[in-house]
Amino acid sequence: MIQNTQNPVPDKNLCADIEGACLLLSYAAQCGLELKAETAKTITRTKELLTAGKLTGDDEALFYLAYQELAKLASPVTVAGLRAATEVSCQTWCREKLHLKPAFVSDAKRAVSWYWRGSITCLVILLLLQIYWVIGSTAVTAIKEASEAEAKVALEIEALKNKTPGEAEPAGKAALDAMAAAKLEVDKTNLRNRIATYHAILRAWNYIWQGKWGCVSEIVAYRDPQTLACQESESGTEATQPLASFVLIALQGYVLPLLYGLLGACTYVLRMLSDEIRNLTYTLKSHIRYKVRLVLGTLSGLAITWFFQPSAEVFKSLSPLAIAFLAGYSVEILFAAMDRFVGAFSTKSPSQGKTNPGQG
Repeated sequence: MIQNTQNPVPDKNLCADIEGACLLLSYAAQCGLELKAETAKTITRTKELLTAGKLTGDDEALFYLAYQELAKLASPVTVAGLRAATEVSCQTWCREKLHLKPAFVSDAKRAVSWYWRGSITCLVILLLLQIYWVIGSTAVTAIKEASEAEAKVALEIEALKNKTPGEAEPAGKAALDAMAAAKLEVDKTNLRNRIATYHAILRAWNYIWQGKWGCVSEIVAYRDPQTLACQESESGTEATQPLASFVLIALQGYVLPLLYGLLGACTYVLRMLSDEIRNLTYTLKSHIRYKVRLVLGTLSGLAITWFFQPSAEVFKSLSPLAIAFLAGYSVEILFAAMDRFVGAFSTKSPSQGKTNPGQG
């Protein structure tokens, strides 16, 4: 009688479990965990029996019992975390073109690279928009203050011109008033020149988002403030400040809070990712969870201002953008605010307040 010496095809799940158990066993040995000798023998013997094609059902049952004991001992480290930290060959298109050897990278390193680059990109965009907003806000504020000062000086000049000299006033008082009026005229001219200069800056600021970059050279070309004021008047500068105000409101109320929320979420993800990699608990599921966290943090940065105002007692010392960053870092703040908002309009009876422990 001829015996069939061909080994049966092993189960893929069983092979993966044995490979994971051996990986976990290696980790336990390297970390000095107190492992029973019988557990280690069972795992290594199961691998030998599988290779020889002599694995029985009883052996498989003993293997899974040993695997369970080893998993409890190594917790919170899991096989998925160890596999994510294991470096594997990564042949990229660039390395193929340069005829270089494959780079060895782990899923954990790949995640760190992905989130690190995303955080740097978010930070650079945020800094550029923040600087752009500061320039526009400074120009609008300066124009407003200079316009108010000019109006005040104009009233003082008008008062000096319409002043009726009294009989008891000394003879040199009229000369002093004339000198004061001349000085006020100089101040008025300087204020007008300042307003014209800031209008030119603000017009260039507006042209950046309008896509007209050639206006920057116009600011350099205008050397004479009077000519600059004339050109500003001819081009309809009266619309420059309202346009800039609209863009500033959009940036401060919507764009910047979104970016600050995203930056806060990136900070949280990098912090948690560092802890998981150090503890060997990072898995591919963590990557999916962190991507959702980025979306939630971005939306929380915008929505948090709908529930909390900077004048609130707990946020008195924080600006709206700082609150947006805090909301992106900890989305639980927004969820707590939403629960309080919903709870204020919902009434529960004592029987409704009790929930069934069996319901999730």
